[in-house]
Amino acid sequence: KFFLKLSGLWPFKISDNVLVDKIYRFYTLCQICYYLCVILGLSINLVILIIRFDEPQRIIRDINLFIIAFEICLKVVIFQFRNVPHMLYQITGYEDTIEGSSDAEVKAYYAKDAIYCRRINVFQFIATFLACASFAQDSVVIFLTSDDMSVFKETPFMHDLWYPFNRADYIYLVICIAFICDTQGLICNTASQTTLLCVMIYARTRLKILQIRLRKFDKIAVEEYEGDVVRAVKDLIAEHQYLINFVKSLNDRTQHVLLLEFMLNSLCLASGTSQFIIIDTTSGWLATVFLNLYVIVQIFILSWHANEISVEGLAVSDAIAASQWQKQSKEVQKLLIIMMMRAQKPIGLTAGPFFRMTNSTAVQTMKVAYSYASIMTQNMPE
Repeated sequence: KFFLKLSGLWPFKISDNVLVDKIYRFYTLCQICYYLCVILGLSINLVILIIRFDEPQRIIRDINLFIIAFEICLKVVIFQFRNVPHMLYQITGYEDTIEGSSDAEVKAYYAKDAIYCRRINVFQFIATFLACASFAQDSVVIFLTSDDMSVFKETPFMHDLWYPFNRADYIYLVICIAFICDTQGLICNTASQTTLLCVMIYARTRLKILQIRLRKFDKIAVEEYEGDVVRAVKDLIAEHQYLINFVKSLNDRTQHVLLLEFMLNSLCLASGTSQFIIIDTTSGWLATVFLNLYVIVQIFILSWHANEISVEGLAVSDAIAASQWQKQSKEVQKLLIIMMMRAQKPIGLTAGPFFRMTNSTAVQTMKVAYSYASIMTQNMPE
């Protein structure tokens, strides 16, 4: 919630005061314009470097930085236009239902997964923070060890943005802009990644809770439906259909983001890996290590949780098979068989219209990154 508000992604009313709410909407629009300006500044400078054919180390570093900034900004824009944060409203509504539930097993599992979600998001934040901090310290070390500011006439301070003035003459303004960009990158990436992870984990959790309830649907019928097994099963079928639609809606809203992650993370990891053979400072090496670590963490976390949705979706039929279905009436058995057949159809998230996100996607991303890195290093001048 904190990072969503700071990044301008918070989808709900910020305040009951109409003026405050309008100011926040204007702030959101300004944030999007700011992201576009950063991308434009990076693009102009990168084109200038390529035309001048500047030193390979700087070009590769700038390509890597451009990919990361472009990915973060584009994710924020897609999240805004596809209303991905609005899906959090369904999570808050379900939490109210869980609090009022009398099923101790379901409440315990949901509480356990809520803790897991918090921990995985903290881990994601730490990886992003270390990448941003190590990226900043590389330029800070140069700044502190330089006799004068002339070193920044050609060398960038953190972000290699295009400025309509001499960097060395306005170095403190450049430093201020650089730290704002670095902080914004941390906030925006954390906001978009935690939002995506929360809705993915929520879908996985709901499917798991459905399995718990299916295994003991006969007991649930006695405790919650006054012994009406048919009504209990129909409600479970309705819940299953809701989850199928929820995952489909989530996929429709995020498939382009996931495709973006697959393509750009491969390039980012490749360019980051290529820097290892050309960097010559400890601070630069440290920045590259944490940047690559951040990308790898992001790749595997997203692939793992996307895979979990598919796995738990298929496991619904196993939960039905593990229940006391054979002791029920023909009508109940027929309903459960239909539900089991529906559960056999895979659900999950896809990278665009191309392929389903699974654990193998992370491995494939690493392979593609290795191929890119090999090509880049082979064509790198001596």
